[in-house]
Amino acid sequence: MSVTSQIVLDDSGQLRLLESGLWFGPFRKECVFLLETHSRDRRLYPKEESPRMAEFAWLDLAGSRPKVWIVEAKSSVARLENTKDFEQNLEEWAGKLANALIIIAGIKAGAFPSAADLSEVPAYINDNDMRDLSFYLVVVLTADWATEETCQQLQISLRPYLSESIRAWGLPKDSVYVFNRELAQRRKLTTGELQSS
Repeated sequence: MSVTSQIVLDDSGQLRLLESGLWFGPFRKECVFLLETHSRDRRLYPKEESPRMAEFAWLDLAGSRPKVWIVEAKSSVARLENTKDFEQNLEEWAGKLANALIIIAGIKAGAFPSAADLSEVPAYINDNDMRDLSFYLVVVLTADWATEETCQQLQISLRPYLSESIRAWGLPKDSVYVFNRELAQRRKLTTGELQSS
């Protein structure tokens, strides 16, 4: 995770993580794959070649088919009217989310060197075929101006940047989302502030 990240694990095995000023979780520890940390610190890639990566993947077991939410969180983002910076944001988000799918597929295919430490890869990655999981790619914005309407506009703009990944992995077209704090909370990605004990 980035230098602003913080991870809290409680006595019942529930994990929360702070990213871009927002607490994600609580999640069962075994349902979370800390993608950014793993790709950077577990010798999957030479340090100078470590790809930019989404923060984490969470296995949501609610519903009839398991969902894997791949999450990139951002506290600062260019507004839509700032065209050049906005397009750079979209490219960055798409790259991180696409790289997350690649690392998961690479782990399943045994594509990483023998020196790579895969001991903390969650069982749900190893024990399921990718086609048996529903993948959702989501950017969560914590900026105050990110209204639900703005998020929908950003989502429409982001989807073409991920069209090749969506086709390559056979994902539905509606598997890419942009959420603000409230939308993320509705999807159980966050329950708001961490209560101090």
